[in-house]
Amino acid sequence: MDALSWLIPRGRSPSYQTLSSAGERRDEEVGDSGAAVSSGATIDGAGMEVAMAAMPSSGLERTNQLPSSAAASLGEQAAAAAATVSAVSKATVSVKGMTCGACSGAVEKALSRVPGVRKATVALLSEMADIEFHPAVVTTEALVEAVEDAGFDGALVSVVHAAPAIQHRVLSVRVFGMTCAACSGAVERALTSADGVSSASVSLTAGVAEVTYDPAAVSAGALLEAVEDCGFDAKQLGDAPAGGSDAAPATLRMRVGGMTCGACSGACERALAAMLGVASASVNHVTGLAQVEYDAAAVGPRTLLAAVEDAGFDAEALPPGGGDEQSPATVLAEELRGWRRQLVHSLMFTVPVFLLSMVLPVVPGTQGFRMTMVLGFPCITLLKWLLVTPVQFVIGARFYRGAWKSLRRGSANMDVLVALGTTASYLYSVLSVLFHHFSAHHADGTYIPTDFFETSAMIISIILMGKYLECAAKGRTSEAITKLLQLAPEAATVVELGPDGGIVSTQDVPVHLIHRGDVLRVLPGGRVPTDGEVLVGEAHVDEAMITGEPRPVFKKPGDGLTGGTVAGGSGMLLMRATRVGGDTTLSQIVRLVQQAQLSKAPVQAFADTVSAVFVPVVICIALATWIVWASCGWAHAYPASWLPLGHTPFLFALLFGISVVVIACPCALGLATPTAVMVGTGLAATLGILIKGGDALEQASKVDVVVFDKTGTLTQGRPSVVSVTPLDDGLTHAQLCRFAAAAETGSEHPLARAVLEYAAGVLAVGAPPADAAAKPAAGMAAGQPQVRVQSVGGGWEAHAHGGLRPPGASGAGSLSSGVSTSGDVASSESGGAAAVPLFAQALGSAVTQGKGISCWVAPDEVGLLPQAAARYLRAPPGAPQPPSPGLVHVCVGNRLMMAACGVRLPDSMEELLAPEEARGHTCVMVAAGGRLSAG
Repeated sequence: MDALSWLIPRGRSPSYQTLSSAGERRDEEVGDSGAAVSSGATIDGAGMEVAMAAMPSSGLERTNQLPSSAAASLGEQAAAAAATVSAVSKATVSVKGMTCGACSGAVEKALSRVPGVRKATVALLSEMADIEFHPAVVTTEALVEAVEDAGFDGALVSVVHAAPAIQHRVLSVRVFGMTCAACSGAVERALTSADGVSSASVSLTAGVAEVTYDPAAVSAGALLEAVEDCGFDAKQLGDAPAGGSDAAPATLRMRVGGMTCGACSGACERALAAMLGVASASVNHVTGLAQVEYDAAAVGPRTLLAAVEDAGFDAEALPPGGGDEQSPATVLAEELRGWRRQLVHSLMFTVPVFLLSMVLPVVPGTQGFRMTMVLGFPCITLLKWLLVTPVQFVIGARFYRGAWKSLRRGSANMDVLVALGTTASYLYSVLSVLFHHFSAHHADGTYIPTDFFETSAMIISIILMGKYLECAAKGRTSEAITKLLQLAPEAATVVELGPDGGIVSTQDVPVHLIHRGDVLRVLPGGRVPTDGEVLVGEAHVDEAMITGEPRPVFKKPGDGLTGGTVAGGSGMLLMRATRVGGDTTLSQIVRLVQQAQLSKAPVQAFADTVSAVFVPVVICIALATWIVWASCGWAHAYPASWLPLGHTPFLFALLFGISVVVIACPCALGLATPTAVMVGTGLAATLGILIKGGDALEQASKVDVVVFDKTGTLTQGRPSVVSVTPLDDGLTHAQLCRFAAAAETGSEHPLARAVLEYAAGVLAVGAPPADAAAKPAAGMAAGQPQVRVQSVGGGWEAHAHGGLRPPGASGAGSLSSGVSTSGDVASSESGGAAAVPLFAQALGSAVTQGKGISCWVAPDEVGLLPQAAARYLRAPPGAPQPPSPGLVHVCVGNRLMMAACGVRLPDSMEELLAPEEARGHTCVMVAAGGRLSAG
């Protein structure tokens, strides 16, 4: 507590006001401990009761004595209080004794310092002060007292209390037991028909419903009961104010220890409600949980924890989605295990039935076993009957329960079809076997009765397999969202700055306890904890997770930072948090993905409409099919030879009616579209593609042309050299690489990095120095690796990837066995040894934006002897004067760069470049001494 005590606002205690219906006022002071001495309610002029920030303790005690399983959830009191919190009121105060602008300014400052005052304007000539204030925090008497404390006479002229603004809330509910579009449609209709509900959206695949409702008209518990009345189990996931991130207050859930009764929870609740900026607070001493809704611009979570600890209790903040609630990933994992368990149990019986029905009859020598009579029944028939019964009535019991709930509410879902189809197959098989047993057919053993026991078992197993696969797909989508959330670090370092701007102290806190306005420290290589702006320091930040661009973005003081991005470089950053919690960009991306999974594609609306009447239509068609075939059989409308041995027209017609129901059982009409939307949006999010919903996916099918930002999207964002075409026989491959690398050391362009990496690979030393691209014209550093080449030919061999390598090299990026690391390169002409750096020193580097780079290089640093270097010492027309005599002018760039350096391109050059550019390659040319050397 001591470490956090400095965060608690100090000053005069806020007072709370109670207005009776007759206009009588009663002030109630709040002590320094944060617990209200007394509490009351605000009543407007019409006599309507409005809950204050300090709630009646008796009501709190009654609320906190409810068990956790009660229909009213922990956040319902918070919802009601937040929905009816007093709006900003306006007061006009007469100010006497002001003589100049300094007087009016002093009054204005005195009023602005009063807690709860939103705005104060003082008019010198009219001697009036217009004040906007929160009546739940400050009274009009306190405003008049502030004027008098400033040395002037004040009197209340008028006060206008705005009607409390009713704020809609969004309730998130997990719905268990939905199997098809008819189920989700029934839940959606039940929710939208409730009073006070403005909209409801139900996702079948996610098993989640979101309801926007007016808490003054309906409670969250009533909405949960509405879902349960439809025959489904419901569990509240969250209840938050509706609206954008700027309008909705932040929510903090904490675990409070040390409470023993309702009085304890009431004291804790009053301590929280007394904090400036708290819209509502609800504490349940049974569960030990508290939920607080607050304005993040006025108060932070650490301050709220400190208020609870000051009240004498232990407090621990719960991360978003924490507490006694299971995370969506955990729920999906348990659901997946449940489907897997049922599928395994079903297959244990279904596979033997399938073998007995489909495989055993075609195996030679099994006739005797199959025709063996046991208790008057064929052995194989009796075995199938025994194996299928557990599948039908034990494993398939969930379908019967779902069908009963659906029929009880006056609708029919896919469970009705599954139960009807499998039961019809099972009962037909039983009737056929019993008909054979109690007739004379079984005595002669001429045939085995027709049955479809395997049909009912296989239907149930196939549907269970589909549910298992669907749940597994949802689990992968949940993992995609989890990966997005894991981009943000778990903890952040809060820094306290002194008057001189120096760091006074640091404190590590969880990310969900960051206050808006906190100063945070970001170390090199660390992730930015939340959205904010740079205060001190400079660094390159990798924002690929947001923009997709692979190149780090340079950040300086005043620039914005996004939570979850990675800070590079070697310097420390100090940043100020501007968005925290659910307001951050990363949280909004996650929310966008979740909303996309809840949205419905236009084609799904048609599927839902069809699903609502699909089951009744299928049953009617099946009944009509059975009646027509039965009537034809009794009327002898078809030959008697059509009837299978031992069948009657009734049983024969029943086959066709059952076939209609069975074929319609695994209906994917209402499942395919929502599953595709859920899986598609989740997997796309992990690949950096944000899809706003099913409607966007459906419209994408009509797209004819797609325009991509190639870098970092279709490519890796790291250019590499794929081919080299020699144009100058006077230079070896190594010398050409040294010329090009010398020029590119003065550039930070990605193409320059590609040339440096290629040159280092060709020279067989691994990678270029780390500072090669950061220090233009730095030349060879101390301790820089060098090579000795005893024999280098003038020809080149092709790399496997299309580039070139020296003759005899064993692989791309390597030289022949003559390579060593002794530090110099021997000339092939003289046999002497001269030290040659890996990257020659570039002098007079000049970068031309959009064209290329040029510089001067000493020929001996690239291994050129005086006789060979003479042809390259002539400066091209238009080139600047060399820094010193005996240097070679090197030019690297595109066509415009070559023209600017006075390098003439042969007519055949266009034929060489055009095919490469048609494949999306960027062509770079190298010229030495005005002579085109490579492209």
